[in-house]
Amino acid sequence: MAWVDELEPGAPDVVAAWRGIDAGRFISVRREVRRRAGTGSTERVVPQLAALADALASIVRGLPEPALTLPGGEEDWNVAQTVTHDTHARAGLVLAAGLAAASRWPADAPTVVPGVPGPADATRDDLLRGSRRASG
Repeated sequence: MAWVDELEPGAPDVVAAWRGIDAGRFISVRREVRRRAGTGSTERVVPQLAALADALASIVRGLPEPALTLPGGEEDWNVAQTVTHDTHARAGLVLAAGLAAASRWPADAPTVVPGVPGPADATRDDLLRGSRRASG
């Protein structure tokens, strides 16, 4: 995933969480969020979310329209469902960071929360609008 390597300098906190998920070290995601959260983290994370939105938008713009319905994600998700999930997961990462920073992470929270796909029929314009909206 070369694009993730290219994104890392602009979104290191987001990429650190992804790397834990990708490696199957789900508890590390919670630890990374806690380690990187705290006073001033919002000012650091917001530009990272914008960098991620830009990276996703660039990928979506480069795909031919039929590619949006091809397989490409968790379970049996297509590309459109995966991109929509990604745009919404960024907001969830910020929420998790806020809870961890405030020592309000639920003690009974599951180790892994299953993903929720976006709409299977989302168009390129839908995905581009969602990516910008999710970044603030």
